[in-house]
Amino acid sequence: MRGDETAAGAAAADEVEELVGRFARSGDRGAIDRAVAVAAAAVDGLADGDVDRAAALANLAVTLMRRYEALGDGADLERAHESITVACAEAPPGSPHAEGVLTIAGSVAMTRHTRSGDVQELREAVRITRALCDGAAESARRRMYLSNLTFMLVRLAEATDDRALLLEAEAAGREAVVLSDPDDPSNALVYNNLAIALHRRYTVSNDVAFLAEAVEWQVKTLAGVEPAHQEYRKWQSNHGATLRELHGRTGEAELLRRAVEACRAATQGADPRHPMFAHWQANLSAALLLAYRESGDSSLLRQAVTAGRAAYEAAGPGSPDLPLLLTDLGALLDQASLRTSDAEELAQSVEMLRRAAVTVPRKHVAYSIVHTNLAIALLRTAEADPAGGFVPLLAAIGHARKALKRIGRDDPHRAELLGAMSAAHLRLHGFRGFGSALIRAVRDAEAALAATPSRHPDRAVHLGRLAVVRYTQYQRYGDRKLLIAARDLLIEAGRQPGARLMTRIDALRGAGEYSGEAGLGSDRLGLLAEAIDLATRVAPRTLARVDREHRVSLLTGLATEVAQAALDQGQPERAVELLEQSRGLLAADVLDARGTDLAALRAVRPDVAGEVVALRARWERLDRAQPRLGEVTADAQTSGIPAAQPAPSQSAPSVSVSVSAAAPTASQASAVDLLEDPQQLSTERAAIGAAWDALVAEIRTLVGFADFMRPPRVQRLVEQLPDGPVVYVYAGSERSDALIVSGSGVECVRLPNLRAAEATTRAEQLHAALADAESDYADVAEAARESMRELLVWLWDTIAQPVVAALGYDAAHADPANHADPANPADLPRMWWCPVGVLSELPLHAAESGPHTLLDRAVHSYTATLRALGDAHSRPVPPSRAALVVGAHDLTGSGRLPAAEHEVHTVGRLLPHATVLDAPTAESVRTALLSHPVAHFACHGVADRSDPAAGLLLLADHATDPLTVAEVSALRLDGRLAVLTACQTTVSAPTLADESVHLSAAFQLAGYRAVVGTLWSVSDEASARLAKDFYNTLTAEGTAELDTDRAARAVHAAVRRLRRHYRNAPKAWAGYVHVGC
Repeated sequence: MRGDETAAGAAAADEVEELVGRFARSGDRGAIDRAVAVAAAAVDGLADGDVDRAAALANLAVTLMRRYEALGDGADLERAHESITVACAEAPPGSPHAEGVLTIAGSVAMTRHTRSGDVQELREAVRITRALCDGAAESARRRMYLSNLTFMLVRLAEATDDRALLLEAEAAGREAVVLSDPDDPSNALVYNNLAIALHRRYTVSNDVAFLAEAVEWQVKTLAGVEPAHQEYRKWQSNHGATLRELHGRTGEAELLRRAVEACRAATQGADPRHPMFAHWQANLSAALLLAYRESGDSSLLRQAVTAGRAAYEAAGPGSPDLPLLLTDLGALLDQASLRTSDAEELAQSVEMLRRAAVTVPRKHVAYSIVHTNLAIALLRTAEADPAGGFVPLLAAIGHARKALKRIGRDDPHRAELLGAMSAAHLRLHGFRGFGSALIRAVRDAEAALAATPSRHPDRAVHLGRLAVVRYTQYQRYGDRKLLIAARDLLIEAGRQPGARLMTRIDALRGAGEYSGEAGLGSDRLGLLAEAIDLATRVAPRTLARVDREHRVSLLTGLATEVAQAALDQGQPERAVELLEQSRGLLAADVLDARGTDLAALRAVRPDVAGEVVALRARWERLDRAQPRLGEVTADAQTSGIPAAQPAPSQSAPSVSVSVSAAAPTASQASAVDLLEDPQQLSTERAAIGAAWDALVAEIRTLVGFADFMRPPRVQRLVEQLPDGPVVYVYAGSERSDALIVSGSGVECVRLPNLRAAEATTRAEQLHAALADAESDYADVAEAARESMRELLVWLWDTIAQPVVAALGYDAAHADPANHADPANPADLPRMWWCPVGVLSELPLHAAESGPHTLLDRAVHSYTATLRALGDAHSRPVPPSRAALVVGAHDLTGSGRLPAAEHEVHTVGRLLPHATVLDAPTAESVRTALLSHPVAHFACHGVADRSDPAAGLLLLADHATDPLTVAEVSALRLDGRLAVLTACQTTVSAPTLADESVHLSAAFQLAGYRAVVGTLWSVSDEASARLAKDFYNTLTAEGTAELDTDRAARAVHAAVRRLRRHYRNAPKAWAGYVHVGC
């Protein structure tokens, strides 16, 4: 552009170029401000009509553009437009500076379009750049014009939905590459714009080859580019968006990791005022959301929501990209609501998506995406309201049809849209029984599957949708072939290696159900066993505990399903193995660490065993750093959630136009630091997970260790159990059974009068009765007590009587006339209950009907799994009997426990050498537990059925440092006995019943061989009575050393005495349980 400039003009242009280059390399704000000032001064120094004034105006325009691109000040862009307009007037075609001025004019028009969305500006930019390409004789200049044209054509194609423009864009981009000198440093710009064109070609063709090639050109773009380069963030964000989509097609985990890494590089330290900031944040948000869906790591969802909000806020109300950003944020909130079933979040999602649908032009590239996401959110709204969901359902179908009219046949999101339409029509059929709706559901589901490539990770989703439709057809028409077809589709879905884990498990469970309905019992068992094999991978230690709990909760009912299937095939031993494999998943890692596998490894390879221990220690450190679900969601103003059927979301890739409390303890400090950086947490978890997988694989190559930390067989489980039968009991929808596990094998006892639905109803009635039992209204309280008495009779008739008959425990060891308790119940046999699912909420040990009482036939204990009991039994008994008594009976705001105060004094008298903590804090308790194998807690307990790991014992500082289930579970102690006479210490969530997430199990997992806990809220008076009787038995009324080996018999005798005292009030005595040995 400088041509025959005067010496002063040339010097000014050189200075501007040097200053702009300095800014591009270092980001020095002063350099770019100085460049603008020098360029403006150069213009002012030239008279109107000077032959070089057009070049100076163009130079000022491009300098202002550079500052606008970096800082986002719209005034700079308007000044650039004014300058280049004047320059064009002063440099008509044929003049010395005409070509250079037109180049800048095209760039300014393009940038103004990016800011305003004005398509006319975009058309003008394309017109100018086409003319430049046609007139350029020199290959180097034509190369740059072609590259600029490539990008502009892509944007024009997006704005007008003219796909022919994409062919022209690809051709221009490829020619620009051909004309490039391999050593030219500006090649990065050319490569980037070709990659943009190829990426967009993929979005309209669904040809993954375009996507893969785009990634290759982006890698070349970034090769050798320093982070300080002005285009670095744009190119990294483009690269991340493309890698994300390629992962979506291939399922390759490494691609997603690289996508998140690239998007983070684009946004880290970025100025929110930058014009592309919203795009970069949107791309990061989309990558993080996909990473969350794949992993279940809610910290990634939290980060995704944060990035999505930042993108929306940065764009502003007039942004042309607002529809995309609104739909992305709406889809994020939709995903968030799935985790907690939060109706308010779902409503916010719908509102965001409605706003996007109103603002998006019909020809906008995002039109079909916006209406697809809105249709899916409305469909979920309808599903959440079975009674009143008809209106949102019709609205969902309407928006889906709008999207279908605009979406291309080869669009990558077409299958998801068709799948949503199928689901909506199927629901409409369920609402009204419309046969036409079922026909449409079939048509759309078939089309969705046909539109999904054979190796696409979402193929399993569409196979599953079609299977549900086929099954609905079977229900309507009764054709068994339709049932088999549905089953086969689900089998195929469950065996898709690239599909998400929960999608595969759900498919295999469904296939098992359909097989059973078709009378294919053997197939059913095999399919459910496949599902359980996958289920062991659902909650890896790479996830925080809150995420592990959530993912395990999605398996609710699987244990019962597989038990029914195995027993239908006459395989009780296999039933026990599969029950063990499908339950207690959260505790499996701890039990593995204490199991015989690690001990055997330590004997032959202590170095490798040391690596196992070290990795586990790192995991436990991260567990202590993780917040609970409420803390996770609060930061993002939403809750984190996984999605079985995610809505499609597309963020426009960013592009570039080239124109040339109290202080923590030492052990907690690092965990607190990690908590403040969820990205670091996720990264470290992933690194530990990879190291763990590699280490276990290496160990399994050692001689004798091929089954290292694999699920044990029944024989091995039985070898570790104490003397006495363990009774697995479950309530199924088809059959119910008790499985008696003992040294002689496994015996199945049918329970013909027990069914899942009634068991659930009985549990609900129990909760209601417990709430009413202390009512001030005598008739209400008596009705509650009668309800509980009826429950105990039902438990006897349906479960206890068949079991004790099979065990031969027919004779009661007490006077049935007055239930007098024997002075020494040492002659009673011991037995353990291992209830499955909802039965874990019921007091099985207290079953009785008239003179027939379970308490008078055996000493009862509970266990979460056989492995847990075997671990407790085989654990070395600590030599010390030092006892800790924790009394927190008068806390502000928690209600005074007068009898608990007496309880503390009584226990302290019977255990004269005990350490008594009268004003205990969580830290003082943690410290004391390390040196006291016996612990007694007389305090309030709180169970949280919505988040059971947040259940806690109320100590003096519970508001600031709660001693929760999660924290106790993470302790590593050598304990004999823990007595928890607080309320609800053995209460979990219904969805985690098979995981025993409660305080009693937590203390056992921490290292206590035996725990005494409670199934519900108990009175402090009853607890004080029980404690006195319990310790009197264990210490021979204070005359002997504490005998913890007799804890089960002692609590059994104490409960029998409570029963005698509170005969007609089961709430007062039936809630105390013994867990473990």
